[in-house]
Amino acid sequence: MSFITIHEKQQPDDNTFQAELSFNNGTPYLITIKNPFSEPKEKTLQAYFEESLSLPFTNEVKFAQAAASLPLYGEDLFKQVFFKSHAYAKYRQSVQAADLEIEIVGSAAFHQLHWETLKDPKQAQPLALQHPITRNAKGSPPPMVAGQTSPTINVLLVVARPNGKNNVGHRTISQPLVESLDEAQLPVNIDILRPGTYRALLNHLETTTAQHGTGYYHVIHFDVHGAVFNYEAVQQGCESGHFLSQARYARAALQPYEGKKAFLFLRGDNENQADLMAAFELVEQVLAPHRIPIVVLNACQSAKPAETGLASDLMQAGAQTVLTMAYAVSVSATIKFMETLYTKLFESHPLATAIRMARLKLHKDKTRQAYFNQQIDLEDWLLPAVYQHQKISLPLRKFTPDEKVAYREQQAPRYTSPETQYGFVGRDLDVLAIENRLLSQCNVLLIQGMGGAGKTTLLHHLGAWWQTTHFVDKVFYFGYDEQAWRRQNILVAIAQQLMTVSEQQQFQSLSSATQQKRLAKRLRTERHLLILDNLESITGSPLAIPNTLASSEQQKLSNFLKKLVTGKTLVLLGSRHDEAWLAKETFGDNRYPLSGLDAEATSQLVDNIFAYHNARFYREEIPPNLHPSKGEIKKFFAKRKTTKADSADSPLPAMGNFEALQQLLSLLAGYPLALEVVLAIVAHQTPKDVLVALQADNKHLELSSEKNRESILPCIDYAYGHFSPATQQLILCLAPFAGVINMYHMSQYTERLEQLPILADLPFKQWDMLLEEATNRGLLCQDPNVAVVFYIQPIFPYLMRHRLHNAQPDVQQAINTAFRQHYEAIGEVLVDLLNSNKYEDKRLGKKLVSIEYDNLNHALELALAAQTSIHYIYWALSLYFETTQEHQQGLAVGEAVLARLANKPILALPAQVAKEFVKVMQNVAYRHLLLEQYKQAEQVYQEALKLTENLAHVDEQSRSELNGSAYHQLGIVAQEQRQWQRAEQYLKQALEIEIKFNNRYEQAGTYHQLGAVAKEQQQWQQAEQYLKKSLDIKFKLEIQHEKAGTYHALGVIAQKQAQWQLSMEYLITAFNLWAEFHDTHSITTYLLPSLARLYQSTNNEDLPAFVAQISNTTVEEARETLRTSAEKQQTIYFSIAKMLRIHPKKIAKAARSVFGTEAVGPVLLKAFRFLIIVGGIIGLIIGYFLFGSSGSLIGLVSGGVGLPLLVIILEIIATLVTSKRKY
Repeated sequence: MSFITIHEKQQPDDNTFQAELSFNNGTPYLITIKNPFSEPKEKTLQAYFEESLSLPFTNEVKFAQAAASLPLYGEDLFKQVFFKSHAYAKYRQSVQAADLEIEIVGSAAFHQLHWETLKDPKQAQPLALQHPITRNAKGSPPPMVAGQTSPTINVLLVVARPNGKNNVGHRTISQPLVESLDEAQLPVNIDILRPGTYRALLNHLETTTAQHGTGYYHVIHFDVHGAVFNYEAVQQGCESGHFLSQARYARAALQPYEGKKAFLFLRGDNENQADLMAAFELVEQVLAPHRIPIVVLNACQSAKPAETGLASDLMQAGAQTVLTMAYAVSVSATIKFMETLYTKLFESHPLATAIRMARLKLHKDKTRQAYFNQQIDLEDWLLPAVYQHQKISLPLRKFTPDEKVAYREQQAPRYTSPETQYGFVGRDLDVLAIENRLLSQCNVLLIQGMGGAGKTTLLHHLGAWWQTTHFVDKVFYFGYDEQAWRRQNILVAIAQQLMTVSEQQQFQSLSSATQQKRLAKRLRTERHLLILDNLESITGSPLAIPNTLASSEQQKLSNFLKKLVTGKTLVLLGSRHDEAWLAKETFGDNRYPLSGLDAEATSQLVDNIFAYHNARFYREEIPPNLHPSKGEIKKFFAKRKTTKADSADSPLPAMGNFEALQQLLSLLAGYPLALEVVLAIVAHQTPKDVLVALQADNKHLELSSEKNRESILPCIDYAYGHFSPATQQLILCLAPFAGVINMYHMSQYTERLEQLPILADLPFKQWDMLLEEATNRGLLCQDPNVAVVFYIQPIFPYLMRHRLHNAQPDVQQAINTAFRQHYEAIGEVLVDLLNSNKYEDKRLGKKLVSIEYDNLNHALELALAAQTSIHYIYWALSLYFETTQEHQQGLAVGEAVLARLANKPILALPAQVAKEFVKVMQNVAYRHLLLEQYKQAEQVYQEALKLTENLAHVDEQSRSELNGSAYHQLGIVAQEQRQWQRAEQYLKQALEIEIKFNNRYEQAGTYHQLGAVAKEQQQWQQAEQYLKKSLDIKFKLEIQHEKAGTYHALGVIAQKQAQWQLSMEYLITAFNLWAEFHDTHSITTYLLPSLARLYQSTNNEDLPAFVAQISNTTVEEARETLRTSAEKQQTIYFSIAKMLRIHPKKIAKAARSVFGTEAVGPVLLKAFRFLIIVGGIIGLIIGYFLFGSSGSLIGLVSGGVGLPLLVIILEIIATLVTSKRKY
């Protein structure tokens, strides 16, 4: 066997590594290794692996470039390692050996390099696909551990998601892994730890070791999250309650430590609390005493440093072998990898060799299932990395005959869940949460959810899954949709499964009370699962399934369940109600609210539905000639979103059926039954038609089939069979709401309803009772975190609107009017919050708009239909898009509004609506400006000016103010295109109007903009005058946040004039103002680069101290941050300086002289392109006339290169000659 070893020796400060390369432990070669990727490229690579599957239509170019960069990375790394000719010759000799192994030894930082990409430029494949690559930490190896000799590979799977649905990338591996190995008929015995706590882990291992002896488990597989923290971060997490701190089971409290440590996140004692398990704790208390040789780590989302840190820490602490995943790996890739790995281990291959073969499987089959039924190729073969101290092979043997029989009996499933039309998908975190509730709170749990949430399907799945994984022995299911199960029926049915024939005969002779006592005793001492489903039928809820129980029978059932509380048998109850009659003596407050599926599971269910119905999947709208790697699909959608709306009456922005489908899925909120019924319609209606029918009051949505009648209509329409006629009218007042109802505002909504004569007789005093009943019946669901927010069953608003539209159009109009007026008032409040000078107000406004987004959109549609004011509703949405930087969406909404308002001539609109039309037009132009679409922005602003002139029915001041706003924005458009004179002209026109009508706020903005234009032209004194005028007005008006931008601009101007102290004072003042509003975007985008340039010019150590203070870092880290930012600013200067052999600061000054700005990167590129083209044309012509056709090419190249260089050299010389101040 041949070995190649790359051993880290030292890591200097400049991010390079000194290492030794040796062959078969011979004389080492000294080598220097540097990461081939910059930090931005590493982040792009991380995004490629972790976002490609969920966002297949975004960043195609970036992701394609990331994939294409991997071979280049590997070849760069290879050249650094084997750059010496002697070393390369020995490498060539080594690769001829059939059993070559490459070992990487070093620190966690050294292991962050992607060694699995290592590639010989002369070979087609990376080395990791041809030879095992293993990693190791520095230090002496622990004693060899291989585990017990066994006919099965015994795996303990630890799954934990402490933060529940707040976890990013929460898919778990347990179910697909078990199913995959079962289908492959591999004798792998997987035990799942429940719950995923440290206490449960130690207890389980102690019990298993006592039963089977040490070394029973060959693999412990952690499907958990991980991270690397310094002690301060750990302390903050403990203080906030996110991390378990003092009462750590079997461990002391975490003590202060230097540097950083890697941790795994197990579940704490409370929900949403993590128990941090350090590497040494895992080794000392888990791996070593129970002799577990292999640790598998996966699913640490966004945890590249955590993975390498965990693996290195584990190896240094004494772990034998660790298999990690460099980034979060898709479940499908993990299953392929693990299945191949276990297969090769059973073929007696060493672990490293089996991992290489599993890696090769991923490389050969790169296709991964992404969201939206997309399939993409992913280069995730490089992600698995194996760390080992010594070569390991598992001691496996064949089954004895008795063992084979016992194993087959153990694996045989007994409870089979009913077949569903589209299969069971998702619910990973729901299953984990339900298990945790049953084991940590109470063994009786109510799963409560709206109609169509999938409660019954989930309960059946839990029965089959828990029995398959040996969590429970037997499963007893009783559905009250099938019959009215009395206590005695349940006792007999359970006894038939638990008892032998003779035991049953004896059981039948007993009294009912004795039967219950005996059966309850057995259920308390054995782990089974009892499911009682559709309990809402018991109390006679107005469903089409009248399987009610008399009050005496209800009491008997309650008494039986009471006897099971605190026992071993688990009891799951399913209902749309809160089942208060049963709660007190059984489950108490142990309720689990079941909501819709997550985005990934929804996408999978959509795929299944469309496949079943052979429906078109509307990605087919994408032209087949578009290439994803070139970003053409993304451009296709972006272009279409900025076109006009489909029709003047359409409530939707311009979109194809693919985008309509995405909005439809958002509307249905992941509720399985709603998805199944509505998407089945898409087989013969387009998504756009269905979406319009749901969002508008359209009668043509075909929900009348027998299938739909039996499913979704009873789930929602049953309330009408129970509520009184007057209350039925009252609940129709909820019809306009979409998505959520904010109960905080319900009293104001009620006041508006009461003011309308046609609604005056409704029983508004019954609101609270009605809403409680609607919640109990599954029409509403209370947000567990925000008590005043209730979510609406997705199809409920449609059915209510449909009922109103058909039977009571006058009532519908009145309700819609009240709803619209209600949201006009809410919109005014939201606009005030979003425009507030206080950070807390802005944050609250943003949060409220995100909650009320769908309702605001519906109110906007109603206002457009009524041709009444849209001001506050529209601007609440517009300001929200501005705070979230969703300018493309803001543009789409603005253009849809314009299309609706354009139905009538401008003079036919009321004066207020006409003014709003122009304001929306200017807002659309502003979106074009933010998207750097300057031509379109200028065109729309000019159209707005022309339109304003025709508003004869609008007063002069309003028209002038509209013009002033347009001139101001046209000035910015001209400024962005470096058209200084036009910019000044437009801004001064705006200022003249603002002064005339004493609009002080607008004057402040225009003075600031004039100052910015003067600054760009290096007219420092003029710029200061304008900016100080702006600042003076902002002081008088107390516009706190906007003062920050002006102070920053003054700081930059002072910096340009070498007024260093003044510059620092201005910049620090800007920081304090931005910090007051938690405006991290402005601080990082504008302030930090300015401070970096100031530090580069002055070396003032007060600046790193200041940055350290505001960023809670060390002074050294702050100093490095400032240097890094400064280096990024100067990259272009150093590049040109190297080419022309001129000092970079002189290049910087010359560039400012030529282009008038320090941010010269983009400008230089544009200028270079222009000069290259012009020079090339001139050279082509001269070459042709001087030398004929043969000289054309020479002239083209010479001119294209020579002209730009000549211009730069001449400008630099001119600047150096005329300069009177030392730079």
